[in-house]
Amino acid sequence: MAILANIVAGNVAVFQLTRQALWQRDVRGLMPQDAAIWSEPRISTPSAWGTALNLSEESNEAGYLLSLLYSFRDFRAVASFLSQNKELTLLLLEAYGQLRLRFGEENTLALETFIDPEAPSECSLVAIIHVSLSPERALKIMDDFDMGWWLDALQRANHKLMFALEYA
Repeated sequence: MAILANIVAGNVAVFQLTRQALWQRDVRGLMPQDAAIWSEPRISTPSAWGTALNLSEESNEAGYLLSLLYSFRDFRAVASFLSQNKELTLLLLEAYGQLRLRFGEENTLALETFIDPEAPSECSLVAIIHVSLSPERALKIMDDFDMGWWLDALQRANHKLMFALEYA
């Protein structure tokens, strides 16, 4: 699976290449596109679309894109954690598309570091989905996210990422 992104005139578009289709997240919402034209992990977009981004794990551009897609609740702590755990950057970009696909555009996403009081030496990152849905509906969508994507991606997180719902 490849993640593609593009910043055009201040708007962010994130593309996710799956076996079925390329999903685009932009101001118009999610829509299937022709996936055949996108095949490289480094984005190579037509010049009319704006700037190409390098989304490798070592890329500062990927971290910058994350800061546009998620709000960082403690910017220094989250940025520091991500710089020490670069494998999470691409995973979080993938998660963004999956979360938007399921929860929609109206719900905000945030990142926050978490230190377990029972294991103070262990730090992890929490991706928080701020929802205004009923708890029953939000939990059903979260179960769909878990079964449809997260359980397959969980191993790549190396026990350093979790997802949580926050109700409005």
